[in-house]
Amino acid sequence: MEKKSFYEKFIESLDRQIIDKEEIKKSFIAQAKSNLLFQRIFDTLPEGIILCNIIGYPLYYNKKALVVFDQIKKVNFLSLIPQEVQDQFYQALQGKKAVDVITPLKILNNSYFLKFTFEKIKLPLEEDAEAVLIVFYDINAQIKEEREKQIQESFANLMEMLYTIAHEIRNPLTSLDLNIKIAQKQLEQTEDKCKCNNCYQQLLSSLTTTASEIVRLNKILDNFLATAKPLQPKLQVINLNEIVKELSSIVNSQFQLSGKNLVLKLKEDISPVLADKDLLKQALLNLIKNALEAIDTGGMVTVSTYDREENIIVEVKDNGTGMDQETLDKIFTPFFTSKSTGTGLGLTIVYRIVQSLFAEIKVESKKNYGTTFQIIFDKNKVKHALLDNVSTYNDKSIKEN
Repeated sequence: MEKKSFYEKFIESLDRQIIDKEEIKKSFIAQAKSNLLFQRIFDTLPEGIILCNIIGYPLYYNKKALVVFDQIKKVNFLSLIPQEVQDQFYQALQGKKAVDVITPLKILNNSYFLKFTFEKIKLPLEEDAEAVLIVFYDINAQIKEEREKQIQESFANLMEMLYTIAHEIRNPLTSLDLNIKIAQKQLEQTEDKCKCNNCYQQLLSSLTTTASEIVRLNKILDNFLATAKPLQPKLQVINLNEIVKELSSIVNSQFQLSGKNLVLKLKEDISPVLADKDLLKQALLNLIKNALEAIDTGGMVTVSTYDREENIIVEVKDNGTGMDQETLDKIFTPFFTSKSTGTGLGLTIVYRIVQSLFAEIKVESKKNYGTTFQIIFDKNKVKHALLDNVSTYNDKSIKEN
């Protein structure tokens, strides 16, 4: 026979008129108001709070938990979390000391890094009833801050040695380039006098290869200098669709010659953004060219623009080779590259440009499924940033946005 709960016993006592019903009514109303107050307090917390029974069905959850796990009303909570997090739930049931576990989760269109804590508790109004209290923290901002700090430290280290290295490299490159041009000219004048078999062709090929390598080294040096050069964007009201169309006309021939496809999905009447037109074009061009290199013949790169709540987004998506998580974590780090001929500075430059425009860059990728880059403009964030620089930017630009 099941034991009666506190509330069942209480209702029976009311029927027997053991105590005054009006007083009880007042007590219940006061309790209801108190519960509502506590509910509102819990709903304002940044942490997610879930109380589950011993088989994982939620007895209570606050607003944060509902936002992250919108299916929590319909299913067993354990079905929404990975196995390693489920293991902590069962360990808590066994009375083991609460431990923290951090896991990445992709729920619908949102990605989270969540830190969970599990603890077994006794339910106060039920005899011998147990439950598991789950508290989780969204640590996306913390992880993002740590990654940005690492990148900024890399930039700082680059700045310390940049100009010395640049001049040390540039001087011998200039000398080499000059001497090769002299040698090529002399070789052309002595072609008829050379008696060695294929001597002329071999020497000319060697000089040509050396000259092309000098051009490549100079390009690396230029990118290196561009990476560390302080960015001073000139913000103006621009239309993302117009920028994308301009870039499309520049790269279209490359796509056609390589047998690859460029698709534009541009939202009509897209909201304007504040950005530096040239810098934004440079960032998007880098992303589009990277996507072009990532796809095979017949592959597709899609460039989209759209609004989402307070954000205006331009997206570059490919169905190419994709990246594993280890590569994904390092792509904005200076000199990191997975390409045999890459400098490892292209995405670093993109990252710095996006930061200078008070925007945000997000990337999602899966090995063999492709990669998606998003540049996200936050209208309010841009406005606040401009208000802090009133002497540099006029009010007209702010109002037009």
